[in-house]
Amino acid sequence: MYGNKPRLITEEPTVETLPIPYFTVEQVTLKGLKDHMVEMGSKLSFHNPVNFNIPFASITYELRSGNRLIVEGAVNDPGFLPANADTQVYLSMNVPYTFLLRLLRDIAIHFGKLDYTLTGTVAMDVPVVGRVNVPIFYKGRINLWKIIRPEEANMH
Repeated sequence: MYGNKPRLITEEPTVETLPIPYFTVEQVTLKGLKDHMVEMGSKLSFHNPVNFNIPFASITYELRSGNRLIVEGAVNDPGFLPANADTQVYLSMNVPYTFLLRLLRDIAIHFGKLDYTLTGTVAMDVPVVGRVNVPIFYKGRINLWKIIRPEEANMH
């Protein structure tokens, strides 16, 4: 009767069955004024559902209004996604006042609001799989009225 003993068959996880890490993009916000720049930023909020750390290779981004590049950059040494956890990466963007002056007509037409597109790439070195590039894409509108007249920023 040894050969008739029931055996449990377990399915080993594969690359196809592993849960997938994901991230969300928060809208670009005004952080403050510096010497000759407006400090803006956006957060990437990551969720890693797997039980191992995933190292970032790089994070690059571009902020555009229409076809005009406002700012581009990269996050140096972004670290890693901790296993079974959430983490945030902040994209810091410093925009020269001179660039905003070039956009003044567009800003005035839209009552201080500027339409933008945030694009880029998050590159991760996933164990066993290798380098995975995930695109960043977010469209939004930022209220620059806060720079022009801070005391009336909440009126619009």
